Amino acid sequence: MPHTPLRRIGAGAVAAVITAVLCTSALPLAASPAFAQDAVSTPAPTPGATETPAPTDTPTPTETPDAPTPQPTQDPEPAPTGTPTPGETSPAETPAPDQTPQETPQPDAAIARIAGTSGNAGAHWPLAITEINGDNDGADTYEFLEVVNTTDQPIDLDAAGIRFRYHTSQWNTGTVQPLIHLDGEDDAPAIIPAGGVAVLWMNYAEGDARRSLTKDQFRAFYGMQDTDVPIIRFGPQGGFANSGNRGFSITDAGGTTLMRAWVPADDGDGSTPWNAQFGVPDRTDSVDARILAHDVTGATAAPTPGVITTEQVTSRLIKPTDPSSVGPLLQITEVAPDTANVAGSDAYEYIELYNASDAPIDFGDYVLSYLSTDNDLTDPKALSSSLWPAGPGEPTIEPGATLVLWIQNPAVVSAGLTVADFNTAFGSDLTLGESILTIQSGGMANGGSRGLQLMTKSGHVISRAFYFDDAQTTSSTAIQYAWNPGDPAAAWKPADPSGVTQTMLGLAAPTPGTVTEAQVAPTSVAYPAPGSAPKLVDLTGGSELPDSGNVELGFDITDDVLVLA
Repeated sequence: MPHTPLRRIGAGAVAAVITAVLCTSALPLAASPAFAQDAVSTPAPTPGATETPAPTDTPTPTETPDAPTPQPTQDPEPAPTGTPTPGETSPAETPAPDQTPQETPQPDAAIARIAGTSGNAGAHWPLAITEINGDNDGADTYEFLEVVNTTDQPIDLDAAGIRFRYHTSQWNTGTVQPLIHLDGEDDAPAIIPAGGVAVLWMNYAEGDARRSLTKDQFRAFYGMQDTDVPIIRFGPQGGFANSGNRGFSITDAGGTTLMRAWVPADDGDGSTPWNAQFGVPDRTDSVDARILAHDVTGATAAPTPGVITTEQVTSRLIKPTDPSSVGPLLQITEVAPDTANVAGSDAYEYIELYNASDAPIDFGDYVLSYLSTDNDLTDPKALSSSLWPAGPGEPTIEPGATLVLWIQNPAVVSAGLTVADFNTAFGSDLTLGESILTIQSGGMANGGSRGLQLMTKSGHVISRAFYFDDAQTTSSTAIQYAWNPGDPAAAWKPADPSGVTQTMLGLAAPTPGTVTEAQVAPTSVAYPAPGSAPKLVDLTGGSELPDSGNVELGFDITDDVLVLA
């Protein structure tokens, strides 16, 4: 019986009806190997996909719209007053600075200077807290907060209304610590360069002797070699708590929290220095920095003001789940039907799949088909389809990750091209059997109306992508797709944007294994939870079975969630 296209399946909805018929003379054949060269055709045989020459005039690729930057979580707490939070050390209680402060452990000179743009945090957290050093050996003279600009544009802290708040309760309103600009230091406006790191030096109340210390003394104390790292005074908090819980948050002009970092209580010994290193959150809906290292004893404290690692500005980008989303669990996000040639044939044709769900997906439960269609731009229909088994192996696709399927025609196989060659061609870093599989086939047509279809092995269509003419296939571009995007300038949209067919965004430089935020939703699709046990109805001997003369057993099997195989 026909299957309803399935995108997300919930309990209570009949998702599959399977009639199991055992015949004494006609049992199913074993499945072909995942990387077999000969494709199985359904419903009708399809001639080998022959390549057509690329058009003479290469069209200008349609630019993919810029992805909007997600807004940070709104801090619901009221605006703070200038009154210090109870429990904080007042300036009068903080020891006066030593005339010759003791040396603290020096940063490793071999640490490479990493830019804030080296990770993937920029689209979600423009400013990140990467280090808090709140207790020096001896007098607490050079306590600091390290902040990184993860974007490719400079950020003027004063003009943007950025505020830094000190907290002694997680998360109370906190007290705002304004930037302090002293005469002669020429640090107004306070700008963190694009991708730059800034060190915010905790200064104290006006009149405190530590206000007389210079930024050169700060650099000398920590052995800072990079004079391009701005040092910005802020306060007038009377120092960081040495043995209790404490934290900092960054808010914008509207009070929205951009990032916050919490340091748990240390060993309770206020005489030992402590240091905490942080990384950006792993969840895109979070503003809580990950604590990567926290020395609670002071034995191995190694402050590194102005120096960050790529790990600190790199997130796993785990998206929040949208329970209402009906998007496909696996989505076709990029197709390259025409690429550079080897022996007169396209060498690196590929199809990119993206796991849009919040759970790992076993690709072994799915099959890909290549379609010839009727060129109906309103509602394309398949005239024939060919199964394209992929291998080696059946990898698991993690949430938010991709799997690339490389189409290897006979010329590619004869040339002995490898995944290393594929990676060199596109600047990718894919691993055979894990993030890239191969399909041995004649390849995709460079012109005409064609499509790709991803299905479960039980026959449910999960995702489709179509292309229609020569102008959409060029050797220097790939076709990018998205599910149900709001952009009205898409190159082609399906009649039902909420169905399983992807919208064609346009042409762009090939990026196998990498998606843009314009191609995927900011939230994940909820993977179907296990439902009720399947319902089995014994049809043996009943009128519902075909009168073939050799049927022994028959069952009607109904389940309320997706049946994959």
